[in-house]
Amino acid sequence: MAPMKHEGASDRKFRNAVRLAHRHVSNGLPPGLFVTDPSRTNDILETVHALPDGIGVLFRHFGNPDQLTLAPDLGLLCRRQGRPLLVSADPQLCAQIRASGVHWPARMTESKPVNLRTDQLNTMSVHAIRDVRRAQTLHMDAVLISPVFASDSPSAGAPLGLPRLTSYARRAGMNVYALGGVTANNAERVARIAGFASVSGLEKVYGPRT
Repeated sequence: MAPMKHEGASDRKFRNAVRLAHRHVSNGLPPGLFVTDPSRTNDILETVHALPDGIGVLFRHFGNPDQLTLAPDLGLLCRRQGRPLLVSADPQLCAQIRASGVHWPARMTESKPVNLRTDQLNTMSVHAIRDVRRAQTLHMDAVLISPVFASDSPSAGAPLGLPRLTSYARRAGMNVYALGGVTANNAERVARIAGFASVSGLEKVYGPRT
């Protein structure tokens, strides 16, 4: 099926966002991240296959057996594409599928020591400036700040907005991604400040057509 005109425009916007965000992200991390969700990502492998260069993958399985079954194929696909792959909250699975690193939800860093492997990437979710400080103490490679815009996620709080994202990015002293409500319509604005991360926004453009 030929892409519709609006889909072509959305693709161009995301590709430009990759170009803009490239100046803000370093140390082997991609300018953009596709964040998976078992309830909102229809076909992970098909979507990842269609993603532009410069967009990595943050795989979240939440213990879903179907998602875990996909993990080895996802690891292989990302390696073939040269696409960085982060595994959320599961260092063991990260090692098993030879992913690029681990993403640490903020809650996992609050109550027990976190042992980071220095030979892999480590990122952390943050929702307040105190989380940013903890990420600094732990020497994370990057933080994902959310939600920046209003989000479809049932767990999302009030959106921070671009001014607070700018403030956080200046104070973080590390790579920063904006997550939450990031779509083709606002990714370029985000990418002028930080890297971008998206669940439904990227899925809508690059996911399977129904």
